[in-house]
Amino acid sequence: MKKVLLVVASLLVVSSIMAAMAYTSASLPIESQATITATDQALLAVTGNSKHAAVDYVQQDVNNGQNSSDIESLLFNFDKGHDDGEFGMQPGSTYEWDKLFKVQNNADHSITGVIKFAPSEDGPTLDLHPGTVKVRENGTADWEEIEDGQSLEFTLDPDDNAKFDVMFTFPEINFGDEMGDEAGEGFGIDDLHKYFDIVVEAVSDVSGEDWAVDANVNN
Repeated sequence: MKKVLLVVASLLVVSSIMAAMAYTSASLPIESQATITATDQALLAVTGNSKHAAVDYVQQDVNNGQNSSDIESLLFNFDKGHDDGEFGMQPGSTYEWDKLFKVQNNADHSITGVIKFAPSEDGPTLDLHPGTVKVRENGTADWEEIEDGQSLEFTLDPDDNAKFDVMFTFPEINFGDEMGDEAGEGFGIDDLHKYFDIVVEAVSDVSGEDWAVDANVNN
């Protein structure tokens, strides 16, 4: 009995010493790398359909150490038309763009994604009414509204892609209400030039693992 007690006492002493020796901080460098790249070359890649005038790419300067390089960021300009001119859309009209953009999953696992609408901080944002902006996966019949917290959900396997259509339905505008008692006074085209984001989000489906990778792309 005494031997057992001595052994237990010894273990308790060793445990106390080990607790006292535990470190309070540590630093372990792990070599890593990542590349800033164009919208259509990323792990969650979004490519615009160049057959549509609304698809444009803007150059963004990236300062990488001693080197400076440009990458292309996708931009949707729904005013664009013939010969790269800017026009617009009438109040009360509906416009559709078939296969406007493609989402490509370049990750090594499946993803679940959503497409939604978000206000922009670049200028006056689009004043949404129910049904203003809708999206559908090309080849399907049902349109999904993507404003007011609604979104279109999709799934993609590795190296898989899906093409999406976009529809805008603009409400009638009472110009007298918009501009005051004297319709037309002080009115300029910038008053109806709106900014907004079409957001593509995705969460990776890592089977059997309790983690996920989020990606968010604003276009």
